[in-house]
Amino acid sequence: MSCDRRRSNGYRAKLEAAIEQSLSNGYRAKLEQKWLHHCEAKKTRIISIDGGGTTDIVAEAALIHLEDQIRAKTGDSHSRIADFFDIIAGTGIGALFAAMLTADDGDGRSLFTAREIVKFVTEKQSKPFNICWIIAP
Repeated sequence: MSCDRRRSNGYRAKLEAAIEQSLSNGYRAKLEQKWLHHCEAKKTRIISIDGGGTTDIVAEAALIHLEDQIRAKTGDSHSRIADFFDIIAGTGIGALFAAMLTADDGDGRSLFTAREIVKFVTEKQSKPFNICWIIAP
């Protein structure tokens, strides 16, 4: 279906109405309902992780420190970075970190901790973007 046909059929208007209805009905992501109820802030929380060269060492250390601090402040030893951010993005190796931080375990929880991600990336450091190990590690 072309974009023109979608517009003429009111596709965009229907989509916008559905989104608005979902938002007005109090829709919230499963993670937010379950794990962010204690947060008072109504602002969007964004984390951006740079990558490339030796900066991945800094990003790795920062992610581990951030997750440790989140756990210490909340008193929840199972807290994950993804539980506290609405948007997680990155460039280069930071994009891999972001993808792993947001990978779902099937129950609405983040699959990997920051330490597990760092361990994985460190083990695969020699060829992080080699397609062979991504498809079949």
